[in-house]
Amino acid sequence: MCLADRFFQDANGVTPDANSSIHRSYRRFVAFFKNRETISEDDFIIGCYFTYGWMPTMLDLRGELADSVNLANKVKAQGYVPTAEEIQTLANNINGSVVGTSKLLHFIRPDVHAIWDSRVYRYLHQQRPYIYRLEAPDAYAGYLARITDLTQDARFSNALQQFNRVLGYNVTPNRFIEYVMYHHGAE
Repeated sequence: MCLADRFFQDANGVTPDANSSIHRSYRRFVAFFKNRETISEDDFIIGCYFTYGWMPTMLDLRGELADSVNLANKVKAQGYVPTAEEIQTLANNINGSVVGTSKLLHFIRPDVHAIWDSRVYRYLHQQRPYIYRLEAPDAYAGYLARITDLTQDARFSNALQQFNRVLGYNVTPNRFIEYVMYHHGAE
């Protein structure tokens, strides 16, 4: 079965609970960045720490943050998608993690970026998400391209509307796709 067919079949079986801690925190994380015209270094640090509330490890901010803060502002202002090298720059500051970086980028611009993690990897590739596969900066870029393909499918609009109706608030296409993959990507 192709990815699109599997995805839309799986999307029908997802019934999110808007009152779960994931959804309650998610809306606030997105609002934090939406309510800022620019992202200061303080905002960046706070965002990294609340992002790590969704991670199994403690955050270790590393090195000088100026380049990462500049990239975060470019993402926010322009909807910029960092290159693999820039993803690595961000990840180097954020615990060395492409996964943590993807979450932060999603909270900054959920309309452009999607959350990437081991369950999403497992769903997409149907294989074990070894760290070298998961933390490869180019893997994140490939994931964003596959999301774009799914949004072009004729079934997408109805599936997203159904999800938002069940959830009780609207999420971006990226969040919808990631949520379905996350939900069905458990071992």
